[in-house]
Amino acid sequence: MPVPYMQSARSEPITVLLADPSDLTGAGLRGILTRNPLFRLVGETLAELASVAQELGPGLIGTAAGVVARAQRLQPAVIVFDPAQGGRLDLGMIADLRRAAPASRLVILTSVFEPRSFAAALLQGTTAYLLKGSDTTARFVAWALEGVARDGALVIDPGIAERVLSDPGTLVVAQPPSSGVQRLTRREREVLLLALQGRTDEEIARELQIARVTAETHIRNIMVKLAATTRTQLGCIAAWQRLLRASHSPY
Repeated sequence: MPVPYMQSARSEPITVLLADPSDLTGAGLRGILTRNPLFRLVGETLAELASVAQELGPGLIGTAAGVVARAQRLQPAVIVFDPAQGGRLDLGMIADLRRAAPASRLVILTSVFEPRSFAAALLQGTTAYLLKGSDTTARFVAWALEGVARDGALVIDPGIAERVLSDPGTLVVAQPPSSGVQRLTRREREVLLLALQGRTDEEIARELQIARVTAETHIRNIMVKLAATTRTQLGCIAAWQRLLRASHSPY
């Protein structure tokens, strides 16, 4: 699994590959990331594009194969991409990106939500699933990118969380142990919900007024009880168990 990108005052900027910066959401996001010293866009110089074009052909740069090739060359901290093809998610593209850039955080920014594909994307290691639209601002996406890169947070679009909660049959995934969530203590449930909102251990500790080491212990205990090894897997399990909540952000 990817190693979290740890941001600090002296660390390098978070490298971001925008697979399709030409669409309206990507264009707005590109402007915000360019002005934010926390981020550095990669894969957009003429030399980088020419290199990929020479390898794949000039007409394939914007295709799934082109995105995978750029990701493999650049190994960015975060890849923002839209795997939708014909109204459905291209799960093969997600798998190809995971193999090409195993340490990169995968952030899906799409207009497509299909329950089975959504669950499969999370199980394949996607760390953020965001929907394009009026409620998904470029600033919100930038906030999500920092969270997934810095802390390995799982960020789910609030609109998706609302759909999951409103329709009990919306997710069909391999069911985890049914007794897992029932075994969580009240405090562990509180910690889990905050973790699914993209909160860091430090932020969870501050919110619940507990020590950070206590928050970390709760996370470890939750993972053991739910048979999860990553926060992404926690998201799948919690979604199945109807614990998924909308992500909270300043935007």
